[in-house]
Amino acid sequence: LIGHQVKAAGNNMYLPNEGNATLNYKLGEYADSVTIDIFDGSGEKVATYTLDKIGSGDQVFEWDGWTTNGERAGAGTYSYTVTATNSNGDEITATPFMLGIADGVQYQDGQAFLMIDGTSVPLGDVIEVGDTGEEPEEDAGNGDG
Repeated sequence: LIGHQVKAAGNNMYLPNEGNATLNYKLGEYADSVTIDIFDGSGEKVATYTLDKIGSGDQVFEWDGWTTNGERAGAGTYSYTVTATNSNGDEITATPFMLGIADGVQYQDGQAFLMIDGTSVPLGDVIEVGDTGEEPEEDAGNGDG
């Protein structure tokens, strides 16, 4: 698992000291409006974003770390919710998930957790494991045997 891309159920993300945090979600159908609310570790809402006209399927949103108060949020783990509506104003399915490279395994109280981009994920929440998306190195030989 280590070094592979992992998709897992969950709505947590890690914001580094510098740079962005990546939020992933899946829409069951085309959404006329999507609202993303971001919460700190104590559950306080720190930012809200509204996006228009988003297609169905897996989606990515980059949070720059700035809060509604105009301050840069501190490094750490944040959670988020995604709500979406269609053109009739009806709520549609919006499922958050985590996607990243597994960089470690921890055991806590007899349960295995994967570390994905600084966030601890229960092994049971893993949806799929794939390669890193990088092309494999080509064989140095000429193929003539």
